[in-house]
Amino acid sequence: MLVVVVARPPEPPVAVEMEAVLESATQYYQEHFYRLGEQSAALGIDAVFQVKVGHPAEQVVQVAKVEQADVIVMGHRGETLLQRWLLGSVAKRVLSYAHCTVIIVR
Repeated sequence: MLVVVVARPPEPPVAVEMEAVLESATQYYQEHFYRLGEQSAALGIDAVFQVKVGHPAEQVVQVAKVEQADVIVMGHRGETLLQRWLLGSVAKRVLSYAHCTVIIVR
């Protein structure tokens, strides 16, 4: 199982800023990844965790294509109104462009 988190860079993206965003996001998610890794290992699930930088829908679709994923499972909404709008939009784009089955979790 591959778990991907996508950090969105500031607009317009600059190479130096993208590296900083990736570094910051990786540090932030390390604790979450550690706990998820322990839980998945306890269930006998081999999980790999990645942090990507870019537009969330594009990154999810690209990673799924490169990894030849059979299915994408993702959330429908974020926590704030802005996140809900953005993530809802991300889910719609992934549904439209993914080469494989997409499961949206509410």
